[in-house]
Amino acid sequence: MRRNIVSGLIGGAALLVAGWLLGRLGVETPPLPADGVKVVAAPTGVTPAPPAGARATTAPALPTPAATPDSAPAHVPEDDAVRGAFLDPAFEPKALYRRLRAEPVDPAAAARMQRAIDGGLGKIPYLDREQLRVRCATTLCEIHGPFAHGATSDNVNVAMQQLQGDQLRTPLAAAGLEIITAAFGPDGFTLYTRRN
Repeated sequence: MRRNIVSGLIGGAALLVAGWLLGRLGVETPPLPADGVKVVAAPTGVTPAPPAGARATTAPALPTPAATPDSAPAHVPEDDAVRGAFLDPAFEPKALYRRLRAEPVDPAAAARMQRAIDGGLGKIPYLDREQLRVRCATTLCEIHGPFAHGATSDNVNVAMQQLQGDQLRTPLAAAGLEIITAAFGPDGFTLYTRRN
C-alpha cells in the first residue's frame, strides 16, 4: 500500500513537471499595447527550402511585382494610406542635394536665407555649432550638422523636435522659407529649405 502511494506521488510529480515544461514551450500571445493596435508579422514571400535529402523537381515560382498606378515600389500594397506616406522623389535628400548644387547662386538671396537660418538655429540646443554647415543657392538651402558631442538620446530628441518645430519654422517662415525635407541619423541631421 505504501508502495502504491509513493508511486502515485512520484507519478503525479512527474506529470506536474511535464505539464510545467510543456507550458513553458507553448506560444505566448503578448498583451495588446495601450493604444490597442495589434502588430502582426507581414508575409515575406520566402519559400522554405526542401528538407535535407529531398530533391526539388521544379524551382518555386517567385511572385511577380505588379505595377502600381503611381509608380510606387511593387512590394508596397496598393493602399492609399501607405502610398500617401511615401516621400515625393523630388524631395528626397539625394535629389535635393543634386538640385542645390546645380542651381545658380544669387548672392543677395543666399545671404538673406543664410541669416534667417542662422537666427533660427541659434535658439536650438544640443547642436555642434562649430560644425554646422549652411549652403544656399537661389531658392534652396541645405542645413547639415552633427549633434553636440556628449549629447544624450534625450538631448538629441529635443534638438530633433526643435529642428522640425516652431523654433526653426517660425523664423524661416518670416523670411519666406519653408523646410521641405528633414533627415536625421544618430550623429546628425540634414534639412533642406526652399524659398517661397
